[in-house]
Amino acid sequence: MLLSETTTEIRRHRDLVAFRKASGRPYSFHAKSLQVAEISDELWNAMPQGEFQSAQVFEIPESRNDEISDLIRSFEGESQAAKLSITSRNKFNLTLNVTQLCNLHCHYCAAGGDGTYGDPVRQISVEKTLPQIKLLMERLQAGGEFNITFLGGEPLLYPQAIRAIGEYTQGLASSLSIKTHFQIITNGTLITDAVLGQISVLKPTITFSLDGPPEINDSRRPQKDG
Repeated sequence: MLLSETTTEIRRHRDLVAFRKASGRPYSFHAKSLQVAEISDELWNAMPQGEFQSAQVFEIPESRNDEISDLIRSFEGESQAAKLSITSRNKFNLTLNVTQLCNLHCHYCAAGGDGTYGDPVRQISVEKTLPQIKLLMERLQAGGEFNITFLGGEPLLYPQAIRAIGEYTQGLASSLSIKTHFQIITNGTLITDAVLGQISVLKPTITFSLDGPPEINDSRRPQKDG
């Protein structure tokens, strides 16, 4: 989940982290259930406030623990109902940012011209990603569907990471009797026989991003070397 600069407040109590923009309804993320949902003003006002830049657990007076715990139990009950509704569809779509880096330097890029936002994440951590995929897939029932979309930056800078994640997902899906599908969103400039050799085993759908005919696309989207 990405937070824009208009986010002005963050509140947290135990596994519940809540956010609210300058004007609008508060939303919360539950660290254990992975649910995102709108919360009541009552719960928002009861949660302790901290600075947006801080990741600490904001302390509350001991006397208010019961009050907030009751509100959170109510929220968790509502989130569980939503979770059951999602699970009943037996399908999950996951988007993975393989890298923030890009080999192009598009004139209009909102991510600093090179995909980095000024603070590049060079490559996805396969080791950290696989346990999260396992956690999500095990929530599906046999016959379910698990779809992954790989994007960036330019995801084909690291086709080996895409293949590693995809092959793990395929193996786990087979043991759970779940269907999988993969999609890659790319600018298309890095496709070679070697890259195809890495990703073809996943039989992905490949989506190319273009800005129109060559004379327009190439003028707006030069390589980093010009």
